[in-house]
Amino acid sequence: MRPASAFWLSALCLCAATAGAANVSTLPPQAANSGLSRAPQRTFVTPAAPAGAVAPGALPGSSLAPLPLPQHLSTFNIVIAPAYDEGDAFDTQFYGMQVFRHRRFHLGLLYVFHVQSQTIQPEWAWSHNGDNWTRTRTPCIALGDEGSFDSRMILFGDVVVTDDELIWLYSGYDWRHNAFMKGRVSSSIGRAMLPLRELDGWLDSLPQP
Repeated sequence: MRPASAFWLSALCLCAATAGAANVSTLPPQAANSGLSRAPQRTFVTPAAPAGAVAPGALPGSSLAPLPLPQHLSTFNIVIAPAYDEGDAFDTQFYGMQVFRHRRFHLGLLYVFHVQSQTIQPEWAWSHNGDNWTRTRTPCIALGDEGSFDSRMILFGDVVVTDDELIWLYSGYDWRHNAFMKGRVSSSIGRAMLPLRELDGWLDSLPQP
């Protein structure tokens, strides 16, 4: 069953379809940010198109100026990774992190992949600048009950913050990561909600940016 907790996002199914380590703290975390940083971005460069060719971003026959296309990304430092010497299980991996801004904080939904169970569940992470991150090791949403559309993996999606709540549209899966079986598994889009007063209450307890 999903535990009743102020910081768990409540979820419902909309439609059936279709690595340097960061600091760790409890919720609400009080630890300072980690010292890891990311290298600055380089300027995007778009090479000139050969004579007679359609320039990148332009449509054939169009008189509009071509759109600039990114060609090179800079090399980035690791900003967050499992910390096995600080309590992370040996099979912990990170699948990605979705980041959004609220009250000058960078808030992250860190997708934690448990290799042995082949499940993915997101946990909260936060930062003042997007470079130095603090983990909470506190899941932001429970996996669904056995047989539900999001019982094995929760990830991806989009976050919207309204005047009174946080809304997250996410992908839920009822199959384990490496156990896809055509015709026997499904995925759906879920809608999770968190009252903004609860999110703000947590942020009030953190060091302010």
